[in-house]
Amino acid sequence: MKNVLAKRSQGITLIALIITVIVMLILAAVAINMTIGDNGIFKKSDEGAQIYKNSANNEAASLNGIDKEMGDLIDQYHNENTNYTMVDGVPVPKGFTHTEGTKETGFVIKNDTDGNEFVWVPVEEGSGYTYDRYAFAREGWDLSLEKGEIDPETKSYKFVPPTNTQTSDMAPEEEIYVVEAMPSDEKASVEKYKGYYIGRYETGYELEEIQTRLAEVPTRKVLKVQKGLEILSNITIEEAKELAEELYQSNNYVKSKICSSYAWDTALKFIETKNPDWIYNSEGGNYTENLSERSVLARITGYHSINNIYDMGGNAWEWTSEELRQGDITAKIIRGGGRVNTANEYPAVTRFPTGDGIEKSYELGFRITLFL
Repeated sequence: MKNVLAKRSQGITLIALIITVIVMLILAAVAINMTIGDNGIFKKSDEGAQIYKNSANNEAASLNGIDKEMGDLIDQYHNENTNYTMVDGVPVPKGFTHTEGTKETGFVIKNDTDGNEFVWVPVEEGSGYTYDRYAFAREGWDLSLEKGEIDPETKSYKFVPPTNTQTSDMAPEEEIYVVEAMPSDEKASVEKYKGYYIGRYETGYELEEIQTRLAEVPTRKVLKVQKGLEILSNITIEEAKELAEELYQSNNYVKSKICSSYAWDTALKFIETKNPDWIYNSEGGNYTENLSERSVLARITGYHSINNIYDMGGNAWEWTSEELRQGDITAKIIRGGGRVNTANEYPAVTRFPTGDGIEKSYELGFRITLFL
């Protein structure tokens, strides 16, 4: 009986062993297939690695594209801003150098090639004024040229000129308006750069090149905005405009123009913030005593400075692009008073109507402005 049980026990163990081996072989086959088969771990691993590699390549290509776009934007920004450099909060155009003064006292730049000088008029938040036309007036001032309210829509305003400034064509009973639409290019530039440049001096030309000139218009190549030159006069307003625009016509960084009423008035507002009384009693005028050795027709740039801007009151009347209208009558406006006028009579704020602009006079000059 014991032998039978022993044999049966041994049989069960052998069968179990065989079954175990078979199961292990099956598991091994499954494991091998899962590892190296078509859908095995190695295959899946290789596919995963390739997917990762492809994804990484795609991401790198995408990042390279973004990097290029960012580089292009940076280059574009850099190229735009190489047109000027910021010095003490003021944009200095390429080709010009800051020589003296501050934004508050009159920031002066000089062209590196021709030596012309201009002064920055800041028009920014906190300045107390905007780029606009103004009807200056003060209590007790008997000059009525500037008395009147500016229409907020048309930017025109009515005034009644003193008797000695009325022409025979003006009917006293008709309304008289001084008008000029704001030039769009000036507005855009001032809004973007928070200011503009005005000629430090009236426009002149080198003395040695005029010799005995009387009626001859100076050649354009000698146009200068510098101290100690004879004022470029005896030209019509259209000639003055053309000369002003041609001065920096080939310059890619600034645009030159004759002074508009907006540029003139805003410059006076800039001066008024530091010197409130000057614009009504401008020092200047009566420069004939400085001309004892020269023709009485001559006027020289650079006699009196305020905020580093010279002779806006006196020395010579200056053409602007402003007009006076009364009915069918149109007259051009000159500003600032001449060499034989007293500053109290015709200070820098003065607007004076003078014909249709085709006349030429040695009393009439002009001033150039620059816009970035």
